[in-house]
Amino acid sequence: MTNKTYDELWRSTQEKLRHILESETVEETTALEQDQMNIKIPAYFNEKTRDEQEKLSLIKELLRYLSNEAPCKYWESQRMTEKEALRIILTHEEARQGREAFLEAQRLFEIKEENRLKECRKI
Repeated sequence: MTNKTYDELWRSTQEKLRHILESETVEETTALEQDQMNIKIPAYFNEKTRDEQEKLSLIKELLRYLSNEAPCKYWESQRMTEKEALRIILTHEEARQGREAFLEAQRLFEIKEENRLKECRKI
């Protein structure tokens, strides 16, 4: 919700409340019906987005799994062998080393390029 929308909503609510307080007495207020007394809350305050619901369900599932009350089928099916875990770790390590080697080569290339430009300027 934008600030402008919020300000308009706030302003209109304040005006309605001021009007009610100025024009009605206690007896008139008690004579109001139940749905006239309730303030309507816009739906976007009450609705949860799909992402929020997924996050909430994941958190609940993780808490249930960590508390060991009832083992979760999803997490049980996601178990991996030592070979799979080792393969994943090695793959990530090789990728890290590759990135490191690339950055080192790039740094050396930039140094060589700077030296070449310095030599060209001297001539």
